[in-house]
Amino acid sequence: MVRWGGAAGAGLVLVAGVLMSGCANSTTAGVATAAEGVQVDPAEYAIGDGKHVFHLVSGAAGCWFNPNQADNQAPHMLCDLPLPKTDPPIVDPQTNVRAPADAIVIEPDGVRKVVNVAGAFIAGQLLPPGSTLTVGELSCTALDGKSMSCRGPAGSFRFDGSTSEVSIRE
Repeated sequence: MVRWGGAAGAGLVLVAGVLMSGCANSTTAGVATAAEGVQVDPAEYAIGDGKHVFHLVSGAAGCWFNPNQADNQAPHMLCDLPLPKTDPPIVDPQTNVRAPADAIVIEPDGVRKVVNVAGAFIAGQLLPPGSTLTVGELSCTALDGKSMSCRGPAGSFRFDGSTSEVSIRE
């Protein structure tokens, strides 16, 4: 279980799904590669307590970055995504909610599809297409207005907003 605190103090409780990870990384800020876009200023996406949040142009996808939270010192993130409602359901062990995954979480032990039992994400700032937000070891690139690629220490994923498909890598 991972607790995600919001700006208003609301908590998101998230649970498991599929494990995998991996992604390319550029160490030169401001230079776009196939895996990363032009770096944006993390301060523009900060919402307090070290947390950062963004949404894509589509408004249907966005992520919380939590590089260092009091109840979980390891970097982790949650990305709300419009995943197919026809995917097999997973069960939230805290609430017994049985539903198709609607989010991806990157935690120290891997990358998983999850059910976001708390509902929608905070919209945050727009991450423009071709831009990358990096906070500590966490990073997401807006590939276009509805697709993204994100990575953390334990893995990565790529979401194709045109097909609502996600690929998770080790």
